[in-house]
Amino acid sequence: KAITHPAVGNHEYLTNGAAPYFSYFGNAAGSAEKSWYSYTIGAWRIIVLNSECEVVGCDPSSAQYLWLQTELESARTAGEPIAAMWHRPRFSTGMHGDYVAMQPIWSALATAEVALVLNGHEHNYERWVPLTAIGTPAAAGITEFIVGTGGANLRPQEGSDARSAVYLMVYGVIRLALASDSYSWEMIAVDGSVVDHGKVMLTP
Repeated sequence: KAITHPAVGNHEYLTNGAAPYFSYFGNAAGSAEKSWYSYTIGAWRIIVLNSECEVVGCDPSSAQYLWLQTELESARTAGEPIAAMWHRPRFSTGMHGDYVAMQPIWSALATAEVALVLNGHEHNYERWVPLTAIGTPAAAGITEFIVGTGGANLRPQEGSDARSAVYLMVYGVIRLALASDSYSWEMIAVDGSVVDHGKVMLTP
């Protein structure tokens, strides 16, 4: 718990205001009023957001979006590579599909040249090719990782999309190595095998 940086999801809100989640994680989760926060690890700024848009708002007039713009400007001024994480993926070929309510936030992140996004929600592993603000493949875009492989029932792919690079039904965890000029990943299955891996050099 001491090294956990949580991101709230839809199941937490099955209880009023996700109260047990905020009670359990305390200050590490932000607050019930402002459930978004950031932290640094090495050279990186990690931005944690709330994708329950019907609860907190994700549009450009929302408090979360306005905070995000300030945070992105701060990180860019400091020269920090940026990663973001939240629960419901903007792009998905899994059971739930694309979550378009996060589009304003995705656009803001892409404009700020955020390197990668981590999501859950879907019960699978899916890695997307780097995407621009409007979802067009581009080498300098955001790479989205969906890692919903912690133990719930795995689900098959329900759509097809040429931008989806890898879709796996496997239990495991992702290991990220964040360097000042690059990041790399290994998706490690429970048997110890590496089922997806790669490295991206960051644009100076």
